[in-house]
Formats: sequence, C-alpha cells, structure tokens
Amino acid sequence: MNGLAPTAMVAALFIVVPAFYPGADIVTAYILILPIALCYAISYGILGACMPRSGGDYVFGSRVVHPVWGLMGSFMYFNAHFMLLGSLPTFAFRYLLPTPLLVAFPGNAAVQAFVSWISVDINLVLLGTIIIVTGALIPILGVRYWKTWNWVMFLLGMAGAIVFIVLLGISSHTDFVQGFNNYAAQYGTSYQGIIDLAKANGWALTPFLFGPTLIAMQYTTLYLTTAWPVYIGGEAKEGRRALPLSIIGSIFVAWLITILSQVLFYRASPYDFSSAIGYLAYQVPSKYPLPYAPEMYVLGNMIFANPYTTLLVGFSIFIWTVSWLYNMNVLNSRMIFAWAFDRIFPKWLAQLHPKYHTPARALIVVAAIGELYLILAVYTNILYLMVNAALLVNLAFIPAGFACALLPYRRKDIFEKGPAWARRKIGPVPIATITGLVHGIGLTVLALSLFLNPAATGAPITYLTVAFVLAIYAACFIIYYGSRSYHLKKEGIDVAWAFKELPPE
Repeated sequence: MNGLAPTAMVAALFIVVPAFYPGADIVTAYILILPIALCYAISYGILGACMPRSGGDYVFGSRVVHPVWGLMGSFMYFNAHFMLLGSLPTFAFRYLLPTPLLVAFPGNAAVQAFVSWISVDINLVLLGTIIIVTGALIPILGVRYWKTWNWVMFLLGMAGAIVFIVLLGISSHTDFVQGFNNYAAQYGTSYQGIIDLAKANGWALTPFLFGPTLIAMQYTTLYLTTAWPVYIGGEAKEGRRALPLSIIGSIFVAWLITILSQVLFYRASPYDFSSAIGYLAYQVPSKYPLPYAPEMYVLGNMIFANPYTTLLVGFSIFIWTVSWLYNMNVLNSRMIFAWAFDRIFPKWLAQLHPKYHTPARALIVVAAIGELYLILAVYTNILYLMVNAALLVNLAFIPAGFACALLPYRRKDIFEKGPAWARRKIGPVPIATITGLVHGIGLTVLALSLFLNPAATGAPITYLTVAFVLAIYAACFIIYYGSRSYHLKKEGIDVAWAFKELPPE
C-alpha cells in the first residue's frame, strides 16, 4: 500500500486532469485501467508465488526468458528509482509539506519560519540526506525494523485517506460553495466568480471525450502498477501465499480508495468548477486569484476548515511520498544483491552483514548514488530533462508481463511447482499466459502513447529522454555479456548456467 499511496495518487488528479485534458473523465479512466491493473497484479502474483525470491523482475525475466530480458526490466526500474530518489525529496519538502502547513495555519510565524528554512537549498539537501541515510540504516538493522517503519508510514497515510473520504461523505455541494465563497471573498472572488473568470480567459466546458480520457489513464498507471513485495520475495514468510495476496489485495484496495475519493469529490465540487479552477491555476496562472494550487486538501479545507484535519490529509500525501524513498533503497539493494549473486555484478555486493544478515554493502551503494542524484536535483534541472516517470515505470514493468505469459511454456519445471491457483487454465490456455499478455501488451500500448502525450506525467519526452532509455537497454547487453566474458576468461566459469535454476531461498 505504501507503494500505491492512494492519497498521493489522487491529490491533484481532480483538478489536473480536466485542466490539461478537457473532456477527460478520471473516473472512467480508473474503470478502464482496472483490467490492466488486475492482470498486472495477478501476473506478478503468479510469478511471485512460483519464484518467491528476492530480486523481483530480474529473477523472473532471467529465469523464464533470458538474463538480458531480466535486466531490462529491473535495470530500468533501478535507474527510475535513482531519478526519484533525487527529485522526490525536493518536491516533498518544497511543496507537499509546506502547503498543508500554510493552509492549516495561515499567518503562523513558526510555520512561516520553517517554510522559509526549507526553501534554502542546503537545508533541502540536509533533509533529503537524512531520509537517504535513515533509508539505508533502518533496513541494514533488519527487515523487522524496516517493517515497523513501513507500518508507521502506512497508518499515517491511511489515516489521511480515511479522513478525506469521511469529510467528503458528510459534505454537500452547498457546503462546498458556501465554504469556498467564505474563503475566496478575501481574494475578491467566489465560486461563480471563478467560473466567470475562467470563461473570460478562454475556458469552455468540454463534454466527455474518449481520447482525453485514455490519456488520463497515464496518471492512474503510475500508481496502480506497483508490485514492490516481489523484490523481497525471498524474505517474506510463506511467500507463495503472501506475495500474491499482498499485491492483488493492495492494488484493488487502492483502486477502491481512489475511485471513491473521486466520485465524492465531484459530488461536492462538480466537474465544471474543477475544470474552471484548474484551467486558471495551470493554464493561465497569472489570472489565478488564490494563493495555493487547488489540490484536494486545499479545497477540502474550505468545506471543513479545521487545521488538524487539513494537516492530516496533507501530511498523509507527504508521508506516503516519503515512504517511496525509504522503500526504493530496499528495492534497489535487492536488485543489486540478485545481480551480484548471479555474478553479473561484483560478487562482493552480495555479501551480507555478519551480524544483521542484510545486504548492507548494497544498501550503502544505493544511498551513495541516491545522494549524488539528490544534489543534482537540488542544484540543476538535468533530471527533469532526462526522465519521464511514467515512461520509465511502464518500460520497467513490461518484461515481467511477457515472462509470466511464457512461464508455462519455457519453464514448465518452475510453473508446475507453483500453487494450484496459479496453474489454472481457461480452456487450454493458462491464466498466467492470459494475464501476462494483458499486462505486457497493455503497458506497452500506454508507454507508446506517452510519445503522443508526454505532458501526461509532467515531463517532456525529448531526444535526451529517448537516448537515456536506449542507453539503459544497451547497458543491459554490455553488463551481461561483459561479465560473462570476464568470468569465462578469468575463472573458467560460465555464469549462464546460473539461470537454469532458481536462486536458493
């Protein structure tokens, strides 16, 4: 659930989607993405149940298709994580944390001083460094401590999601209009004034359109396709049962939270007003009359102007975003461990800490690289120019879909040892093949559509972006065949033999 982060998912979608894609309906987009998301969840559940080993996509792809195929998914995800390890702290501390504090406690001197302190680059680097260092230290001490910290972040994040849904559930459109008018009066506008101002600046309500709605699916894909548990599959108790339950269950629960939030929000703040205020905020920001972007906790504060509920909802978005940073350290370390265990990375990276029995060396390497990316994100804009988050995430998850589809045919020995539910068929075709194809083809289509609509995830797709993606793919061939040649010449060992069997539990 921390990887899905429902409130972080929906925080701006109510407003951003109608603002950038007139005629798009995010509720319909959630409904359309559900079959792909569930097939994604089931295929990862099958792979995790049949191969409960740490390393995730790399283990699945390398054992079913080819070592390079396994690297393509995991190394793409690996690089995406480092981009996010650098860029997410800046976004979290410069925007996600200050805004709910300022909205909940306007004019508070201590809040103003804290927000000013965060805005200084060196202080931002300090806070990001604390997260990166503790994100390595906690899992070094053991999975038990990392699990406890995940529970803390989950409970804080879920509390905000529940409070937001409850507040929307007991509020009406009349409550919203009255609350908005009371708040906006100090800035010389009103509910109707926002609509009139948007019309005067070129906005017009667009009826439902299917094309823009498909584009809106890009937002939902980023959050509803997360299978983090498979990266620690070898450390999960009863992995064959726990991995599929956790992946499928959490994706479905997150989907319910997001679509319920969306429906209730538009009941209070209808689509036409959401589209109008979003148009002013994001398309003609010089005309936007309010001091804060119209995100869910800002507009929610106008319905129920309680500083503590506003802070809790806003903080849940912040803490769930921060949870990604803590978990990316662990996921990346397990990738490094799996690569090193198969000798395609330096073998010393697979050595465990003598006391805590965790991949401490891999975690330290991840933290060091993460710190470099943090400095780049704070002092340059190179990460923004290089990365489109949805493209990298979609490309990272595609290989596992096709690996699942091929599992019953290419690795029947592994497939037949899986649980009975994973081996079921529809007619002569295994469910694994059906869900894997929907997963793989669905994400491929969405990835290709990003080239037509790169703004869907807030970053451009340029020649540099494409070159970066191609460089990652090229590196996968170089890493595998280079390491294989090295070990053959130096040790007389062909690392290709390792991929005939699963890594030991």
